[in-house]
Amino acid sequence: MTQVNHDSITGIGAGNYDPKVFTAANFADNAVNISKFASNTKGCIRKITHFNDDTVNVSDSNNSSNVIITFNFTRSSTDNAIIAIGYVPFGGSSSSSLVGSYVEIDTTGKKFDMTNFRSPTNGTDGQMGIFQIQGAWTAGTLGGGTSHAFKIGKHTRNGANEQMGGNANPFQQSSRHRSNTTQITLFETDQLNFFT
Repeated sequence: MTQVNHDSITGIGAGNYDPKVFTAANFADNAVNISKFASNTKGCIRKITHFNDDTVNVSDSNNSSNVIITFNFTRSSTDNAIIAIGYVPFGGSSSSSLVGSYVEIDTTGKKFDMTNFRSPTNGTDGQMGIFQIQGAWTAGTLGGGTSHAFKIGKHTRNGANEQMGGNANPFQQSSRHRSNTTQITLFETDQLNFFT
C-alpha cells in the first residue's frame, strides 16, 4: 500500500476521512472514492430514515394496551441493526396515569426500557408532555426480512384500563398553541455492540 500524506492532497480538506479506511486517491480528478472502501469497514451508518407524523390530535384509548403511533420502514439489508431516537409530543390533559410506555419493531417484543413518558399537565393550556424514545435492535432480533412496522404504544402492567393523557401530536390545543408532531430517526448500522 502506498503511504499518502493527506495534508497535501488538493480537493479535500485535511483530516476529513479516517486514515485507517483511506487506501488510495484518484489524483487524475482530485477525488477520493469513499464508497469504494466503505464496504470493507464495520460500524458505518448505512442508511438514515426519518419519520415525521402528519396525523394530529391522536387520542389514547382508555384500555390496558394500545398502539398510539405506527409507521412502516424498509431496511436496506437484513444484516443491518437499527438505532432509534426520537419523541412523540403530548398535550391537552389535566390528569393521566403512569402506564408502561413501549416501542416495538414488528413482533420482536415490547421494549419498555427504551422509552420514557412524561404526561402533559394543566389541560389544553398547560405544559406539554413527551414520549421519549432511544433504543437499538440487532440484526438478528429483526429476523430475515427488510420490511418492518415500528410501533409506539402503552401497556399497563396490572391490566387496568388507563389513558396516557391528552393527545399525541397536539394541534392548536389552545388559542396560543400551534402544533407539534412525532419525530423519529432510524439509523441503520452494520455493526452494533451492546453492553450493560
